[in-house]
Amino acid sequence: RLRMFPSLVNCCTIDWFAEWPADALYNVAKQQMTLEDQGLDNLEGVLTMFSVAHKSVEESALRFFAELKRKIYVTPTSYLELLSSFKKILAMKRTEVGTQRKRYQNGLDKLAEAEVIVAHLEDDIKAMQPVIERTSKEVSEMMVVITKDREAAAVT
Repeated sequence: RLRMFPSLVNCCTIDWFAEWPADALYNVAKQQMTLEDQGLDNLEGVLTMFSVAHKSVEESALRFFAELKRKIYVTPTSYLELLSSFKKILAMKRTEVGTQRKRYQNGLDKLAEAEVIVAHLEDDIKAMQPVIERTSKEVSEMMVVITKDREAAAVT
């Protein structure tokens, strides 16, 4: 009889999605996060956060349905997608922070090099100070002589 009314099949949705218990969410997250060493300091807190976030989304979907009569499906696939998105974003941010750290370290190295060069130049200036004073005295004496020679040349 169903073959006589195909629009019934096209307009029906069977809800096959069942809620996962919090323990299952936690264990799936733990299994996914420990496949590769993520290097997370507070792994237990992160795993708990995943299950709490997923449960709160399920509760919000139920409230949304109660208020607006529109169904939102929160599936196990969406939970697995949350986990994979977290891993991708974590890797991306670690790369970004590593790059910024290298730039910062490079800047600090350049500042240290500049400090050494400035200290060396200051030592050179201190060493050349007597020579500079002697040369400036000689130049001032020469200026006096040149001024006298100009005056003498102007008179003649």
